[in-house]
Amino acid sequence: MLTPFEKDSKSSPQPPPQPSQQSNATLEPIPSYAEATSAQTANLQAQSSSLLDPIPSYAETSTPQNTNPHTEPSPLVPEDEPPTYAVLDENQTTFMILGTFIHTPAGPVYQISSPLDQRGPFFRLRRLSAKEVAQVGTTPLSFDRSAVLYETNNYPLLDNEYHLMGKRRHCFPGVVELKFGMSKWHVRHVPTPGAKAQEIITCKKTGALFGVKVDRRKGEVEGFEWKDMQGKVLATEALRVVEEGQVIPTVELSRDLNQKWRELLISLWATRLWVAYGAKKTAAAGESSGYRLLKGLPTGVSKRVFMLNLV
Repeated sequence: MLTPFEKDSKSSPQPPPQPSQQSNATLEPIPSYAEATSAQTANLQAQSSSLLDPIPSYAETSTPQNTNPHTEPSPLVPEDEPPTYAVLDENQTTFMILGTFIHTPAGPVYQISSPLDQRGPFFRLRRLSAKEVAQVGTTPLSFDRSAVLYETNNYPLLDNEYHLMGKRRHCFPGVVELKFGMSKWHVRHVPTPGAKAQEIITCKKTGALFGVKVDRRKGEVEGFEWKDMQGKVLATEALRVVEEGQVIPTVELSRDLNQKWRELLISLWATRLWVAYGAKKTAAAGESSGYRLLKGLPTGVSKRVFMLNLV
């Protein structure tokens, strides 16, 4: 006979049998902390290596990306010699102002921003392109300010002083000052802001007759000479009288000048004429006496061709 307790134990469900010690022997041992972390790191690296590029070192990131030694970054200023610019003939040393264009005997080369007798706060000079050279005289040509070589500022508070600023890399850097005093023009160069101005050129009236030399054979009135500080003549101005009394300002440059000096002297010459013609026009209107004309000139030569220094 079974007791009630024994009956209950027989009828109650039995727990599942425990695995034997032999089955436990087939299970892998639990890895240590170091083994688990190293395995996990290797697994992550294997997965990420196919998706992400390796992080570069400091030396790699600080190395310039441009590995071609023959290439350079684009310049910060416009190119000095675009392919469309007219080729400059270094053998041409004679320049003439006709209207708003500066010519050599071979044709137009430069353009000025306004007629010589038109006053304003700025006076600019630029070089013509090859395409524009063919258009001069046939098609109206506007002044392209993006191609300016030198820009002259006429500051109202400065007395007979004008500042030229180069707009191209081959121009003189900083400011070139053109100032009249002591019977001649003084050209001083200030290469950087705050630097001391250094005189590099002077310009003085030449001739014998009341300060003007008349060459009747050539029909010219020699006016000014531009010299360096050693006394070498860099350029000689003349006013050429042609048919019907028309006056053509002309300058003859020294042959051994490079392009940098040639274009500076052309800009200075045009600026000086712009100042003188403007003063003459202003005085003729009764607003100023900043110019004077010679009296008692040779017979047959128009008085209006004789323009002297500003006084």
